[in-house]
Amino acid sequence: MGKRIAAGLAGGVFAGTLDIFVAMALSGASAEAVFRFLAAGVVGRDAAMDSGWHMPALGFALQEFISIVAALVYVFASTRLPILLKRPIPCGIAYGAVVNVVLTFVVQPLSLVARIHPLNVTPWLENLGANMSLFGPPIALIAAWMLRPRA
Repeated sequence: MGKRIAAGLAGGVFAGTLDIFVAMALSGASAEAVFRFLAAGVVGRDAAMDSGWHMPALGFALQEFISIVAALVYVFASTRLPILLKRPIPCGIAYGAVVNVVLTFVVQPLSLVARIHPLNVTPWLENLGANMSLFGPPIALIAAWMLRPRA
């Protein structure tokens, strides 16, 4: 159990941190702006943008928490589906797509900054590509590496 939690933590922190850089690159925003946007999902846009240093800290913590939970789901699913560890690249790509769908259609609509207008396809496809290449595969590769049988 300890190895699985360690793999989930390592994969989540790595993928979550990488995701921050991807968000900055895709949006052209600073890390602080990205973190404030993430915090706005919980406290609302006005509170996140007008408050002090604790809002970017909250946004960072939320990003890492969500990423660690996503990684732990993958790691613990691998106990029932060993193919997740045997074929980490294709499974990680597929998992990135699943994470993107969950974030888009479950997490974001529940947030305080939920968009009212219809889904904008171009940013959604950018996020899908990023999650399929830079979020799911690192989680899968770290899990496969940390949980591989030792000789």
